[in-house]
Order: sequence, then C-alpha cells, then structure tokens
Amino acid sequence: MSAPRRMLRRRAVGLALLASCLMLGPVGAAGKDGWTLPVPTLGGRQVWSDVLVRDGWRVQKNLLTGRHRLLDRDDWRRAGSSYDEAVRALDRQVPRTGSKAADVVVLVHGLGRTRHSMDRMKAALEARGHRVVAVGYASTRAGVRDHADRLSGIVAGLEGVRRVQFVTHSYGAFVVRQAIGTGAWTDSIEVAGLVMLAPPSRGAVLADRLNRFGLFRLVAGGGGQDVTSKGAEHVPLPDGVRLCVIAGGRSDGKGYNPLLEGDNDGIVRVEEARLPEAGDFMVVPEIHTFIMNHPQTTEAAARFLRGGTCRVE
Repeated sequence: MSAPRRMLRRRAVGLALLASCLMLGPVGAAGKDGWTLPVPTLGGRQVWSDVLVRDGWRVQKNLLTGRHRLLDRDDWRRAGSSYDEAVRALDRQVPRTGSKAADVVVLVHGLGRTRHSMDRMKAALEARGHRVVAVGYASTRAGVRDHADRLSGIVAGLEGVRRVQFVTHSYGAFVVRQAIGTGAWTDSIEVAGLVMLAPPSRGAVLADRLNRFGLFRLVAGGGGQDVTSKGAEHVPLPDGVRLCVIAGGRSDGKGYNPLLEGDNDGIVRVEEARLPEAGDFMVVPEIHTFIMNHPQTTEAAARFLRGGTCRVE
C-alpha cells in the first residue's frame, strides 16, 4: 500500500473512531459499570432521548440501538451502556439527597430541536428563582406516545417534586399534553400550569402540505405525522390545568409566511395555535424558530408561572 493510501486509511479510521465516540460512546475497555472514559458529546441531538434527569446529569437512551449512557452537566459521557449501569454510575456521582424542593418547571423543546434551544428561557426562569429542568428527546425518531412515556418517567423520577409546571415549544406541547393525559404520575404530582409557545394545537396546515412528500415523512419521522391536522386529533387536551398559549405573528392579518393564510409565525398560523380551553392567549412579534427567546415571551411565561396571566394587563 502506498504512503498516500496509508495516510488516507489512518485518517478514515480516526474519523470513524471519533464518530463512534460522539454518537455511541468511546471505544475501549469497559469497567464493571460500562464505559468510564469521559468523552465529549453533542448532548443527544436526534438520536438520544433523556429517560432520567437529576441535578443536571441525565441518563439517555439511544432510540436506534437501545443503548444507554450517562451525561454530566457539560454533556460529557460518563458511563454506559445499559440502563442499570448508567443509573448506578449516576447514583455514585449524584446521590439522592431526599430534597424537598416541591416545585419545578420542566422545559420541552420542539420538533427537530434540542433542549439547548430553551437555554435562554431556562436562564430567565432560574434568574427569577425557579427550579428548572430542560428535557431533551429525539423528536424525529418516535411518535408522541413514546416521547410522552419517557417524559412521564422523567417527571415521576424528579426528587421531592410535588408540583410541576411546563413550558413547551411547538411539538413539545403535544408531548406534554399526551404525558398529562396518560401518565400515572399525575396521581401524586400536581400539574399547576402549562405554557405553550407556538403550538400547532389543531395541527399545522404546512405539515399537511409537506406530508405529501416522502422526504418530509422520512426526515420528520413520527413527530411530523403528529403535527398534521389528522395527527393532532388524537392528542388529549389537558383537563383542569391552567393554560397559556403564546403564538408568533405580525398582528397584521398576513404574518411572516405569505404562503400561509392569515397571521402566522412562518410555520404555525395564529389560529392553529389557539385552544378553546386556553383563555390566556397572546401574540408576540417573532418567528416560530426563535419565539422562546423573545423578551415578551420570557416575561409572559414568568408572569404566568407566578400565578398571573400571560397577557399584558
């Protein structure tokens, strides 16, 4: 083999090892609790879903391979590869404390996004004294029921929590609505409020149009089917929960996307975001992708979580 070919082969092997470390965990010898060499990760984009969160550490499941791993607060992989191994390692790193912090706000991102898309909202709420947990899930790799089951497990596993409120973006509202409607954890934990940012509450006509194309169905996966008007019909409505809907739009009857009828945020129409059960409703001048970062959004969410109204009075 010539020198240039040997060099190309070494580079290819190196890239393969790096990809393995980032996506599935490090390559090397395993200890009794799985892989222990700390390795940086991307935090679990569209492959890994959180199944247990404690003090910023998280046990995640790979929805393609079924393997588990433990990430620290900086998204470094600390252990794997089975659920039991990851939990044992978590117990050593972050022992249960018997905390009595009764209230928590759970953030759930939208389709194709990550928990880091809610970082600014998280910081704003923490600055106001809230205990906040941001949940990540592989939104395009499963449907709303599977995501809701994992979210239910996360909420049920939050130490000392007796009262929970949610802030969601887009498809995240469906995941939370499903979790509230079907999760047994609601028998012991009060759901005190739900803030939904740009939710396709009745399904999105844009998703209906795109769903005719195979590429959309392949890329968006089960989540893409859930946000169609047909898929939205099967997501339960939260019963007896305080609701706030914050939609994006220009309040000019036209919106940001001229291909959509009426005011819209570029993806979801204002009328699609409305829920008859949610009398607390407001529109902020922002597009769908960044609505969670708009100052009016963070202030309205904080107001609502303190027991007030989303709307400016």
